[in-house]
Amino acid sequence: MVRDPVCGMTIAESEAAAVARHDGKTYYFCAISCRAKFVADPARYLDGGAGGEAAETAGVEVKAGAGKAAAGGPTPAASVGPGRPASGEGSPVRVDLGVGGMSCASCASTIEAALRSVPGVRSASVNFGAERATIFAAPGTAPAALLTAVRDAGYEPRTERVTIPIGGISCASCIQKIEGALQALPGVLRASVNLATAKAAVEYLPLQVAPADLRRTIREVGYEPLEMAEGSVDVERAAREREVATLRRKFWVGL
Repeated sequence: MVRDPVCGMTIAESEAAAVARHDGKTYYFCAISCRAKFVADPARYLDGGAGGEAAETAGVEVKAGAGKAAAGGPTPAASVGPGRPASGEGSPVRVDLGVGGMSCASCASTIEAALRSVPGVRSASVNFGAERATIFAAPGTAPAALLTAVRDAGYEPRTERVTIPIGGISCASCIQKIEGALQALPGVLRASVNLATAKAAVEYLPLQVAPADLRRTIREVGYEPLEMAEGSVDVERAAREREVATLRRKFWVGL
Protein backbone atom coordinates (compact mmCIF):
# COMPACT_ATOMS: atom_id res chain seq x y z
CA MET A 1 0.00 0.00 0.00
CA VAL A 2 1.11 3.57 -0.71
CA ARG A 3 -0.17 6.99 0.24
CA ASP A 4 -1.32 9.72 -2.14
CA PRO A 5 1.04 12.66 -1.39
CA VAL A 6 -1.67 15.22 -2.15
CA CYS A 7 -4.74 14.05 -0.25
CA GLY A 8 -3.16 11.45 2.05
CA MET A 9 -5.42 8.58 0.97
CA THR A 10 -3.91 5.07 1.26
CA ILE A 11 -4.24 3.04 -1.95
CA ALA A 12 -2.83 -0.08 -3.58
CA GLU A 13 -0.32 0.58 -6.36
CA SER A 14 -2.39 -1.53 -8.75
CA GLU A 15 -5.50 0.56 -8.01
CA ALA A 16 -3.90 3.99 -8.43
CA ALA A 17 -5.78 6.30 -10.79
CA ALA A 18 -2.53 7.94 -11.91
CA VAL A 19 1.21 7.95 -11.29
CA ALA A 20 4.04 10.47 -11.62
CA ARG A 21 7.81 10.35 -11.30
CA HIS A 22 9.76 13.10 -9.54
CA ASP A 23 13.48 13.12 -8.77
CA GLY A 24 13.72 9.43 -9.64
CA LYS A 25 10.84 8.31 -7.40
CA THR A 26 7.37 7.11 -8.37
CA TYR A 27 4.30 8.57 -6.64
CA TYR A 28 0.79 7.13 -6.79
CA PHE A 29 -2.50 9.06 -6.75
CA CYS A 30 -6.12 8.24 -5.98
CA ALA A 31 -7.37 10.65 -8.69
CA ILE A 32 -6.00 12.37 -11.78
CA SER A 33 -6.76 15.73 -10.17
CA CYS A 34 -4.40 14.86 -7.29
CA ARG A 35 -1.68 14.05 -9.82
CA ALA A 36 -2.27 17.35 -11.61
CA LYS A 37 -1.83 19.28 -8.35
CA PHE A 38 1.35 17.39 -7.51
CA VAL A 39 2.98 17.89 -10.92
CA ALA A 40 2.07 21.58 -10.93
CA ASP A 41 3.84 22.16 -7.59
CA PRO A 42 5.72 19.11 -6.20
CA ALA A 43 7.54 21.16 -3.55
CA ARG A 44 4.26 21.98 -1.85
CA TYR A 45 3.66 18.31 -1.09
CA LEU A 46 7.24 17.12 -0.67
CA ASP A 47 8.71 20.00 1.34
CA GLY A 48 5.93 20.65 3.83
CA GLY A 49 4.11 23.53 2.17
CA ALA A 50 1.30 25.37 3.92
CA GLY A 51 -1.84 23.38 4.56
CA GLY A 52 -0.09 19.99 4.27
CA GLU A 53 -0.42 16.96 6.51
CA ALA A 54 2.24 14.29 7.06
CA ALA A 55 2.13 11.27 4.75
CA GLU A 56 4.60 8.69 3.54
CA THR A 57 4.89 7.66 -0.11
CA ALA A 58 7.48 5.26 -1.52
CA GLY A 59 9.60 5.64 1.62
CA VAL A 60 9.76 9.45 1.43
CA GLU A 61 8.34 11.78 4.09
CA VAL A 62 5.94 14.10 2.29
CA LYS A 63 3.18 16.56 3.05
CA ALA A 64 -0.36 16.11 1.73
CA GLY A 65 -3.10 18.71 1.44
CA ALA A 66 -6.32 18.20 3.35
CA GLY A 67 -9.31 16.81 1.52
CA LYS A 68 -9.63 14.47 -1.45
CA ALA A 69 -10.20 15.72 -4.99
CA ALA A 70 -12.87 13.86 -6.91
CA ALA A 71 -11.71 11.51 -9.62
CA GLY A 72 -12.70 12.41 -13.16
CA GLY A 73 -12.28 11.48 -16.79
CA PRO A 74 -13.59 8.68 -18.96
CA THR A 75 -10.99 6.09 -17.88
CA PRO A 76 -10.83 5.18 -14.16
CA ALA A 77 -7.67 3.08 -14.53
CA ALA A 78 -4.18 4.52 -14.20
CA SER A 79 -3.14 6.35 -17.35
CA VAL A 80 0.02 7.39 -19.10
CA GLY A 81 0.76 11.11 -19.19
CA PRO A 82 3.16 13.13 -21.35
CA GLY A 83 6.14 12.48 -19.07
CA ARG A 84 9.70 11.29 -19.53
CA PRO A 85 10.62 8.02 -21.31
CA ALA A 86 9.60 4.84 -19.55
CA SER A 87 11.90 3.55 -16.85
CA GLY A 88 10.25 0.14 -16.66
CA GLU A 89 9.62 0.57 -12.91
CA GLY A 90 6.29 0.49 -11.13
CA SER A 91 2.91 -1.00 -11.91
CA PRO A 92 1.74 -0.82 -15.54
CA VAL A 93 -0.56 2.04 -16.42
CA ARG A 94 -3.35 2.06 -18.96
CA VAL A 95 -3.99 4.01 -22.15
CA ASP A 96 -7.24 3.78 -24.14
CA LEU A 97 -6.79 4.95 -27.71
CA GLY A 98 -9.34 5.30 -30.49
CA VAL A 99 -8.07 4.00 -33.84
CA GLY A 100 -9.49 4.71 -37.29
CA GLY A 101 -8.93 3.05 -40.65
CA MET A 102 -9.39 -0.61 -39.69
CA SER A 103 -11.30 -2.81 -42.13
CA CYS A 104 -10.74 -6.34 -40.79
CA ALA A 105 -9.46 -8.39 -37.86
CA SER A 106 -6.03 -8.53 -39.50
CA CYS A 107 -5.78 -4.75 -39.09
CA ALA A 108 -6.23 -5.17 -35.35
CA SER A 109 -3.37 -7.69 -35.24
CA THR A 110 -1.12 -5.33 -37.19
CA ILE A 111 -1.80 -2.47 -34.77
CA GLU A 112 -1.25 -4.70 -31.74
CA ALA A 113 2.16 -5.75 -33.07
CA ALA A 114 3.11 -2.12 -33.75
CA LEU A 115 2.11 -1.02 -30.25
CA ARG A 116 3.92 -3.92 -28.57
CA SER A 117 7.13 -2.84 -30.30
CA VAL A 118 7.11 0.51 -28.47
CA PRO A 119 9.62 0.56 -25.57
CA GLY A 120 7.78 0.37 -22.26
CA VAL A 121 4.61 -1.26 -23.62
CA ARG A 122 3.83 -4.46 -21.72
CA SER A 123 0.63 -5.45 -23.50
CA ALA A 124 -1.67 -4.14 -26.22
CA SER A 125 -5.04 -5.37 -27.45
CA VAL A 126 -7.22 -3.89 -30.19
CA ASN A 127 -11.01 -4.26 -30.43
CA PHE A 128 -11.85 -4.11 -34.12
CA GLY A 129 -15.58 -3.55 -33.59
CA ALA A 130 -15.11 -0.77 -31.02
CA GLU A 131 -12.16 0.75 -32.92
CA ARG A 132 -10.29 0.94 -29.65
CA ALA A 133 -6.80 -0.03 -28.48
CA THR A 134 -6.10 -0.76 -24.82
CA ILE A 135 -2.45 -0.53 -23.84
CA PHE A 136 -0.70 -1.27 -20.56
CA ALA A 137 2.72 0.34 -20.33
CA ALA A 138 5.45 1.27 -17.88
CA PRO A 139 4.93 4.56 -16.01
CA GLY A 140 6.23 7.48 -18.04
CA THR A 141 5.76 5.89 -21.46
CA ALA A 142 5.24 8.77 -23.88
CA PRO A 143 1.79 8.75 -25.54
CA ALA A 144 3.37 10.33 -28.63
CA ALA A 145 5.32 7.11 -29.21
CA LEU A 146 2.07 5.12 -29.18
CA LEU A 147 0.43 7.47 -31.68
CA THR A 148 3.48 7.32 -33.94
CA ALA A 149 3.43 3.51 -33.88
CA VAL A 150 -0.22 3.45 -34.97
CA ARG A 151 0.38 5.98 -37.75
CA ASP A 152 3.48 4.16 -38.99
CA ALA A 153 1.38 0.98 -39.22
CA GLY A 154 -0.99 2.81 -41.59
CA TYR A 155 -3.85 3.72 -39.25
CA GLU A 156 -5.06 6.89 -37.56
CA PRO A 157 -5.02 7.39 -33.78
CA ARG A 158 -7.97 9.55 -32.74
CA THR A 159 -7.23 12.78 -30.94
CA GLU A 160 -9.28 15.91 -30.40
CA ARG A 161 -8.45 19.57 -29.83
CA VAL A 162 -10.18 22.21 -27.77
CA THR A 163 -9.59 25.89 -27.04
CA ILE A 164 -10.54 27.17 -23.58
CA PRO A 165 -10.61 30.89 -22.70
CA ILE A 166 -9.29 31.46 -19.18
CA GLY A 167 -9.91 34.30 -16.76
CA GLY A 168 -7.31 35.54 -14.29
CA ILE A 169 -4.14 35.11 -16.36
CA SER A 170 -1.72 38.00 -15.77
CA CYS A 171 1.87 36.78 -16.24
CA ALA A 172 4.22 34.10 -17.53
CA SER A 173 4.06 32.33 -14.18
CA CYS A 174 0.31 31.86 -14.66
CA ILE A 175 0.96 30.23 -18.02
CA GLN A 176 3.52 27.81 -16.60
CA LYS A 177 1.20 26.83 -13.77
CA ILE A 178 -1.78 26.13 -16.06
CA GLU A 179 0.27 24.34 -18.71
CA GLY A 180 1.94 22.17 -16.08
CA ALA A 181 -1.39 21.15 -14.56
CA LEU A 182 -2.98 20.37 -17.94
CA GLN A 183 0.02 18.43 -19.23
CA ALA A 184 -0.03 16.34 -16.05
CA LEU A 185 -3.50 15.01 -16.89
CA PRO A 186 -3.39 11.48 -18.33
CA GLY A 187 -4.52 11.64 -21.94
CA VAL A 188 -3.37 15.22 -22.58
CA LEU A 189 -0.89 15.25 -25.46
CA ARG A 190 -0.15 18.97 -25.70
CA ALA A 191 -1.25 22.06 -23.82
CA SER A 192 -0.19 25.64 -24.50
CA VAL A 193 -1.51 28.89 -23.06
CA ASN A 194 -1.33 32.19 -24.93
CA LEU A 195 -0.92 35.16 -22.60
CA ALA A 196 -2.10 37.69 -25.21
CA THR A 197 -5.38 35.89 -25.94
CA ALA A 198 -5.77 34.25 -22.50
CA LYS A 199 -6.65 30.93 -24.13
CA ALA A 200 -5.43 27.38 -23.63
CA ALA A 201 -5.11 25.13 -26.68
CA VAL A 202 -5.17 21.45 -25.75
CA GLU A 203 -4.84 18.26 -27.78
CA TYR A 204 -5.99 15.13 -25.97
CA LEU A 205 -7.13 11.51 -26.23
CA PRO A 206 -10.94 11.55 -25.95
CA LEU A 207 -11.08 8.05 -24.45
CA GLN A 208 -8.79 9.18 -21.62
CA VAL A 209 -9.88 12.68 -20.70
CA ALA A 210 -12.80 15.01 -21.44
CA PRO A 211 -13.07 18.81 -21.78
CA ALA A 212 -14.81 18.88 -18.40
CA ASP A 213 -11.65 17.43 -16.82
CA LEU A 214 -9.55 20.14 -18.46
CA ARG A 215 -11.82 22.88 -17.16
CA ARG A 216 -11.87 21.41 -13.66
CA THR A 217 -8.07 21.21 -13.59
CA ILE A 218 -7.75 24.86 -14.62
CA ARG A 219 -10.13 25.82 -11.84
CA GLU A 220 -8.24 23.74 -9.28
CA VAL A 221 -5.00 25.65 -9.89
CA GLY A 222 -6.72 28.98 -9.28
CA TYR A 223 -8.02 30.22 -12.64
CA GLU A 224 -11.46 30.40 -14.22
CA PRO A 225 -12.25 28.53 -17.45
CA LEU A 226 -14.72 30.59 -19.44
CA GLU A 227 -17.19 29.52 -22.11
CA MET A 228 -15.69 27.44 -24.90
CA ALA A 229 -14.38 29.52 -27.78
CA GLU A 230 -16.20 29.45 -31.09
CA GLY A 231 -14.78 26.67 -33.23
CA SER A 232 -13.85 24.51 -30.23
CA VAL A 233 -14.46 20.80 -30.54
CA ASP A 234 -18.07 19.62 -30.37
CA VAL A 235 -17.50 16.30 -28.62
CA GLU A 236 -21.06 15.06 -29.03
CA ARG A 237 -21.08 15.82 -32.75
CA ALA A 238 -17.69 14.16 -33.19
CA ALA A 239 -18.98 11.06 -31.40
CA ARG A 240 -22.01 10.91 -33.70
CA GLU A 241 -19.81 11.23 -36.77
CA ARG A 242 -17.59 8.39 -35.55
CA GLU A 243 -20.63 6.21 -34.92
CA VAL A 244 -21.96 6.83 -38.43
CA ALA A 245 -18.54 6.03 -39.90
CA THR A 246 -18.37 2.79 -37.91
CA LEU A 247 -21.84 1.68 -39.05
CA ARG A 248 -21.00 2.50 -42.66
CA ARG A 249 -17.78 0.49 -42.46
CA LYS A 250 -19.55 -2.51 -40.90
CA PHE A 251 -22.21 -2.36 -43.62
CA TRP A 252 -19.67 -2.56 -46.44
CA VAL A 253 -17.61 -5.25 -44.71
CA GLY A 254 -20.77 -7.33 -44.28
CA LEU A 255 -21.64 -7.26 -47.99
